[in-house]
Amino acid sequence: MNKDFYILANRIPSSDNFAEETSGSFSKNKYHQDVLASIRREKRLARQRQLAAAAACLAIIITAGSIFHNEVRAGIGPLHFSLDSALGLGNSLSRYKEVIHTPVTSGNYVITLQEAVAAYEKLYVTCTIQRKDGKAIKSNETFSWLYAQLSIKGQLISGSGISGGFLNEDRKTWRVLLTYSLDGTDLSGKNTYELKLSDLEKKEKGTWNFKFEADGSELYADTKIMELDNRYVLPDRTIVTLDRLSLNKLEQRITFHLSGKKCIENFELHVKDEHGRTAKFELAGCGNGKGSLVNTYVPAGKHPVKTWIADDAKKLTVTAYLTDMPEKDGLNPDDYKKQIGKKVSWDLSEMKSEKKMNAKLQLKTGLAG
Repeated sequence: MNKDFYILANRIPSSDNFAEETSGSFSKNKYHQDVLASIRREKRLARQRQLAAAAACLAIIITAGSIFHNEVRAGIGPLHFSLDSALGLGNSLSRYKEVIHTPVTSGNYVITLQEAVAAYEKLYVTCTIQRKDGKAIKSNETFSWLYAQLSIKGQLISGSGISGGFLNEDRKTWRVLLTYSLDGTDLSGKNTYELKLSDLEKKEKGTWNFKFEADGSELYADTKIMELDNRYVLPDRTIVTLDRLSLNKLEQRITFHLSGKKCIENFELHVKDEHGRTAKFELAGCGNGKGSLVNTYVPAGKHPVKTWIADDAKKLTVTAYLTDMPEKDGLNPDDYKKQIGKKVSWDLSEMKSEKKMNAKLQLKTGLAG
């Protein structure tokens, strides 16, 4: 099965209770409808997300990882859950991630913090949950009672409940990917993180505390950016101005600001390079007159995929669209889009290292020592 498809599959809350079944138990037609319904649902959720300055938001992305390539061990063996598998990135994060693989036993469960990777304003963490007695996890054990608190250098940054996960085939391991989007927080250097998991209502006994270091400096140095100044006028006269394109092995993102405080909806960018390879950027968050778009999954026949801007791409043709949500399941949202403004071209030879760009900015503003 296509790996990207399998990862997206586990983000789809199916009526057949997919968390307890393998994807092979579905008919392709039924599953195709679930995939497209999930895409539409995520677009609706994007409207509600806000990027409050200096605030942190914890999102749980349900993911399968590569369960067909890992040995499923009996009891509570330390089954590994890598970030590369969780994000569908192959081995591209090997230079940047911190392999922690530390289990903590408390109450009735063993929680293992697996891996972490830090970017400029983002932290990804994978963990697994198993029963202490080694038995299979019951269908009603969804771990929604778990509350995750993140601290950086001893300061509490974010707290949120865990609302999703994926149950492994043998029903003994629950896997989750924690994604912290920390607007305005520089994680590019080496930082000490603390993650505390517990039940705030104290109904479930146990506290799982982890302390680890993650260094985002290498990923930060390898991030390429290009300043943008493309503007689009929406039907309500709101002006969307694209600010910056940033590319690295973890994420491809476009930031923007608005002429007003009202958040935009269903705005996306389609890009095509000189070889005809395409990618799509959809709304990741919007609030306080600014927001961002990220490279996302797109339907491709029966297999939704994430296509990245290739390393050898030299030029991008960019088209902006406003999309609408089909009323019926099984219809492609891309068939309900309307072009906004004219197509523009981006010369990727103008991309620079983020580290060098910021150094130049400091010199220009007199901030460099």
